Order: sequence, then C-alpha cells, then structure tokens
Amino acid sequence: MATILKVTAFEITKCGYYKRGNKLPEFGQVDAILKNLTNWINGKTLVETKTADVDGDSCLPTYCFDLRAGDKNQGYLLTTWNEVPMTAGGVQAASGSAAVGKVKVQFTEIARGDIPGFPSYFYFYPTKNLIFSLRPEGMGHNGHQESIRFMKGFIEKASRFVIANLDAEDVDQEILGYSIDGTAERMEQLIPRYHSSPRKLPGEEEFLRKNIHRIRKLVKRDFLSVKVEANRSLVGSLLKNVGLMKAEVNFDELSFKYEIDFSPTKAELEQIIKSYDPNTLDKSEIGFKLVGEQETHWLGHSFAKSEIELDLIADENGILPADKLLHTLEKTAFKGLLRMAISES
Repeated sequence: MATILKVTAFEITKCGYYKRGNKLPEFGQVDAILKNLTNWINGKTLVETKTADVDGDSCLPTYCFDLRAGDKNQGYLLTTWNEVPMTAGGVQAASGSAAVGKVKVQFTEIARGDIPGFPSYFYFYPTKNLIFSLRPEGMGHNGHQESIRFMKGFIEKASRFVIANLDAEDVDQEILGYSIDGTAERMEQLIPRYHSSPRKLPGEEEFLRKNIHRIRKLVKRDFLSVKVEANRSLVGSLLKNVGLMKAEVNFDELSFKYEIDFSPTKAELEQIIKSYDPNTLDKSEIGFKLVGEQETHWLGHSFAKSEIELDLIADENGILPADKLLHTLEKTAFKGLLRMAISES
C-alpha cells in the first residue's frame, strides 16, 4: 500500500549567526545546526525539546518528534510535533456524520503529561539550502511556520554556539553571546537568524509581468466546507438559483471556480503575487487569462510543488515511520524532488 505526499520546496534564506548588516553568517550554517540538533535531542523527552516561547493558544509550542540523518544524500528528516489546543476535558471531537444543528461533541481524554497535536515532516538537503515539506494527503497543514519557530528557537537559545549565564536566577537563561567553538573566550555579539521561504521557479511570474498588457481575466479556484453553517446556507442558495428548490446538501465540500474581467496595473499585479500563499490547500488557486489564449496561467506554477507516491504506510496512529520514510524517499524520490526544486534556475 502506498502513501501520497504533497511536497513543497522551501529555500533556507537565513541560518546561523550574523554580524549586523552582513548577508552571510559567521558560522552556524544549515549542516552544522542540524548535526548539533541531532546531538542535542539525544536523551531528551518530547517536552524538553520545546525551543521557542509561545503566546497563548494563538501560538502553541512545536517539539522535535524525531530527527535522523540519511546516508546517500547527506540529508536529514525532521519530524515535528505541533501542539493543538486542549480544554479541561481533553480534546474536542465532533461527529462528522451528524446533521448540522444536531452535532454532538465529545471529549477525548488526554493523559497527564501527554501533548495533543499532529506531526509534520521535513526533508532537509543542506548542500542546496533546501527543505521539502512532506504533507500526507488529507492533512491540510504542513507545519512550515511552526518549523521556522522551532529552528529559530534552537539557534537562539540551545545550540552549542550559545554562551549563556548559567548562574542567572531567571527561569530563562540569559544569553551572553555566541561563539564558534562554544567558549566564552571567542564569544561575539551576533544576531541569530533562521528563515525559509517557498522556493520560486523563474518563468511564470516573469511571463505575467512581461505580458501584463494582455491580462484580461482573473480566475479564482477554491472550495467551501459545507460543514460550516454559513457556507451550507450559501450552497443551498446556489442550488435554488438553478431551480433546485428542495435539494439536499449531502456532500462535505463544494469546489468552484469563477472568472472576472480584470486588467491589473503593475502595482495590482505585484500585490496579488506578493499576497499569494502557496501553502493553501490544493483546491485554492489564483490564475490569469490572457488575450488570445485559452490556457490559465496559475500562480501556483511559480512555486516548486509536486506530489509523490511512496511505498510505505502510516502506523495505527497515523504516524509515518521516520526510518522507512527517509530510506524510501532517498531511494526512490530524491532525484525527482531535487529536479523539481532547482529546475530552470
């Protein structure tokens, strides 16, 4: 049995310790950080791997669920655990088959010390400063922003390059500076940084910029979850508009597409490109139609995204086994992912 993964490539644009104003780090590049992270997690419990402070339920912690290095391609597979909100009674679960207005909610009890959440999978390839998020089909969130907070927190507070005041009375250790060899003698006042952003492929966006005078239509492809009451009412109205006065809405979501006449200014086109989020669910997309063409030019084609099918299955709890995932990925899919991420560059 196979597992389908939605893959998005991200480029690591910042990693390490920087002097103010410098574009390149003094030390702490991707491979060094990942090797250190591998050592750091050794012997730790899940809860001990939280690296970033959080701000209530709007930003919950991310933990290191698993991390292991590959052999063939010198890559790393990081599995993070993204905490989700929990009430006093546990985690709330609603019956998906219940009629709207009659839905019953139950609490799944969480044992003391357990952390409710979901996994995210990332394959790091330090040689090219690339990360591939590996999102199982059906999971709507790839955990990319959570991984940024996790990695940045490790670089700021926990790596071997950190020089801290261990005698500080505060719960959070006082960071004194950073050192290439971890000694106070070589400590410097540097800025810890980590960031990754979706890998863009040259071509589609540049084509739209050069042909802006030919753009005549804006196309939006999206979906509505009928489980949301407001959306359910809207879908009912749409069906009535085509003559189905008593039609039953017996499906979970509605896919739709609409077009509007639109000739953007340069500023408007740049605003749309800048605002576009390639991490949206697969059915949400923005595109343009040009004079003299039937083809729709989708913005999503400007990003390195793909889909792969691997010969492995999740365990009974829905978790992909890290060792098998890493081995299968490097054995059968790595070259294809690398071509997808660096094509035309």
